[in-house]
Amino acid sequence: MLDRFAATPPMSTYLVAFIVSEFEEYGSDELKIITRAEYQNKTHFAYEVAERAINAYDAYTQQPYKELGLDVMQMAGSPKFPHNGMENWGLVIYTDDVLVNEPDYTDGWSNKEYTLSVIVHETAHMWFGNSVTFAWWSYFWLNEAFARYYQYFMAHQLYPEYHLDQQFVVNQIHLIFGIDAVGSTQPMTSPEESINTPSEIGYKFSSIAYAKGAAIIRMIANLMGLDNFDNAIRAYLKEYYLKNTTPEDLFKHLKQHWPSSHQVDLDAFFHDWTEQVGFPVLFVNINDKHEIELTQQRFILGLGDGSNDTLTYTIPITYATNVESDFNNLTARFYVPNNMNKTFTVDKPFKWIIFNLQQSNYYRVFYDMTTLKHIKTALSMKQHDGIPPTNRAQLIDDSFNFARIAMMDYDEVFQFLEYIENDTDYLPWYATFSNMQFVAQRLTLQQQSLFVKYLDDIMTKIYTHLGFTRSNETVLDIYNRNKVVSWACKYHLFKCGGQAQEFFNTSIKVGNKPTPDFRETLYCSATRDGAFFYYQTLNEWFEKEKLNSEKKKLIYAMGCTRYFYAYHYARILNGDIPSDYAAAGITPMYAENPENVEPVFIMITNTSERLAERIGWPSVANVIKDIANYLTTPEQKQILDDFVTEKGEYFGNSFSTLQIATATVELNLEWAKLRLPKLIHYFEKRNSAGRKSVTVILLIFVCIIQWFL
Repeated sequence: MLDRFAATPPMSTYLVAFIVSEFEEYGSDELKIITRAEYQNKTHFAYEVAERAINAYDAYTQQPYKELGLDVMQMAGSPKFPHNGMENWGLVIYTDDVLVNEPDYTDGWSNKEYTLSVIVHETAHMWFGNSVTFAWWSYFWLNEAFARYYQYFMAHQLYPEYHLDQQFVVNQIHLIFGIDAVGSTQPMTSPEESINTPSEIGYKFSSIAYAKGAAIIRMIANLMGLDNFDNAIRAYLKEYYLKNTTPEDLFKHLKQHWPSSHQVDLDAFFHDWTEQVGFPVLFVNINDKHEIELTQQRFILGLGDGSNDTLTYTIPITYATNVESDFNNLTARFYVPNNMNKTFTVDKPFKWIIFNLQQSNYYRVFYDMTTLKHIKTALSMKQHDGIPPTNRAQLIDDSFNFARIAMMDYDEVFQFLEYIENDTDYLPWYATFSNMQFVAQRLTLQQQSLFVKYLDDIMTKIYTHLGFTRSNETVLDIYNRNKVVSWACKYHLFKCGGQAQEFFNTSIKVGNKPTPDFRETLYCSATRDGAFFYYQTLNEWFEKEKLNSEKKKLIYAMGCTRYFYAYHYARILNGDIPSDYAAAGITPMYAENPENVEPVFIMITNTSERLAERIGWPSVANVIKDIANYLTTPEQKQILDDFVTEKGEYFGNSFSTLQIATATVELNLEWAKLRLPKLIHYFEKRNSAGRKSVTVILLIFVCIIQWFL
């Protein structure tokens, strides 16, 4: 049999694809989904997203998809595809998890956000990458930066209930800041001659091309104004249709549409942000004359790792005050050139000032302590004085990272964070939990008891506000609940574990499993301090479950058990739990139970040979490396050192992974010794003050009673 295919438009070879299968298709002549027959009725949401995305890009680019060169868009699912999706022109291949939404299993808000984000991302590539293609792999970001940008901002236009425009700040900017602040980072644009071999090309497939690229695109779009940016992009796509481009080709159109009133050296601006690595911290110092001095320095996490600390950047300046509080005007008031500082005054006297509105620009901000105190006062007001969630999250993330490298002390950060006891928005809490995890992992059990009292104080309102169910909640409320309940139950606050068990029991009685969004959190929280019944129930569900994604949730939750972890681990060693799920079942044994870190660690090191029979020595090495992040005492370090000495030869090529583990523990202990004493003193002083207040209240109460008697 001979199949004949119509001619395609000229395309890069990496975009050519074909599939041989017994799958079935459904849809129209213009849009088809190709999957296994049993998935046909479970891909309707994916089809809707693709249809809406194509129409949106048609209107936005003013180059309809059908005019690019192919009449049909086909989306194929694959059970073992190694990526979320691949933008093959006209035949986009996705992993089944993207296209298929199983009722009551993978059709929650987070599941659908995953579906719409990936489809909007891959659809963007029909224009950014397919019909206009980067000239060489050194410019790979010209593909992925745009796809990641529209994955959030085009998707936000189509599905605003997800608030993806806000989520971009914590999901992408805060994430990439950690990667772009160490010696192993790279520039968005590399010299062509430096990218030739497969390994060099693979080097460009990094988060820098995706997340930093998207952040820089967002910064540019907001600075020049969205209408100007959109017109520049349309002109770029039109001129280079079926051609290859370099960054200069893009910059040409951005310059042509950049407002002439903006005083900025655009050549320097584009160079600084795409050809240099890293990003700056903007220092804000306000003197007694209310003069504002701005200086900059590259922000580096890995001091001494070879990072160039002399780099400077062209910095766009946006700010708002209590008297000029427009946080939505994201065009720059002025730019600070890369070789200069800036001192200026604001016409109207102000109580507080915030720089880098909506964290639209790619830098951190460090305020002098007096200014930071004024900001905290504003945040502590009922409406947080109008400072939006994105900037509140920015302030939290910046502060924690400044403390991490000793630009601030942690007691100052946690004192600043006290305001959050009255904050119920998702973004500030996301930034809080993400950054507190770094600190919490490095506290000893004794120190954690002080930390837990602090958590109790700041989390009371948000825990009560969200509870286990709430009417009229937003998507971000649902996401926030997962984090709040996870932390509350992990640290045994608010009788959270008992409430989780009660909610679990009620769900079983009515014959319904919890919603997909809350399922893993609830399973773990109910099992942690629960009777054996909870572990046993999850195990029964695990053995019957067919969906791999659901089995992963169940095995993780089974590992959350605080009291039956030895039994759980024995089942892993005995093969009762399949080896494919073994590592996933071990992680929560220590990650979800701080009290069990040491006994679990000892148990693993004592049985390493049996564990290796189940998962292999390389995987055992990775387990040891991960649990090393939770070791907080010299005694635990000694156990690790002894283990490496006695068993290291068994690990072969994975011995280097053990060396990383031992180095990690040593660095963490040294870091904790230097960075945590003031924080512990703050906790002790704070808790002592709380006890004194309670004592005074009790004495007054006793005196009143005696007076009446």
